[in-house]
Parts: sequence; C-alpha cells; structure tokens
Amino acid sequence: MEPSCHNEGEKRSRNDLGRGEGSLPRLEARAHRAVGRADPQLAVSGLRTLAELVDHSLRQFRVRARTISGSSQAALMLAAMGSAGSWRGHGGGSGGVLQGSGGVR
Repeated sequence: MEPSCHNEGEKRSRNDLGRGEGSLPRLEARAHRAVGRADPQLAVSGLRTLAELVDHSLRQFRVRARTISGSSQAALMLAAMGSAGSWRGHGGGSGGVLQGSGGVR
C-alpha cells in the first residue's frame, strides 16, 4: 500500500522523485515540490548526489593512504641509499665510509 499525502489526500509513491535522472538543480526543485505537498512546514536542504556523498566519505581514507604511501616511498629511498652507501664502503673503491682521513684508526 502506498503512503498517502496528508495535505491533498492523494496517493503518492515512495519513489516520487524517480531514480535521480537529470541535473541536481532539477531534482532539488522536484524534492522541494514533493516535500511541500507532503508538509509545507518541512524544509529541504543539503541535497547532494550519491557521487558527492561517496567522495566525501572516502576523502579521509584517501588522505591517509597518500600520506602512508609517501612515507613508505621516503623510507624505501632512505633504505636504498643506506644500502648503496654500505655496499660502496666495503667494495674497496674510493669514497667508502671508513676510508679517507677521517676514518677510525
């Protein structure tokens, strides 16, 4: 059984606004009219598309993921630089860590 509109006494379906076809301003106008028919005292505000809601809910997750990714890349670069320096120091070539005038005696 479909809910009835108390103001006009006519029956309206629950899916009065449709499945979201059209632009947001057009759907917003339809929402205002539908709510106004049901109860003129109610206000409609803050309408957003599903894509906007999903984007907003995932924003914090994306920021964390990018931060962790950047930190991981920096750690990997530092580890690679440390490995390269260590390998170079034991290879007998010039520029080693313990070679030169400042080395341990």
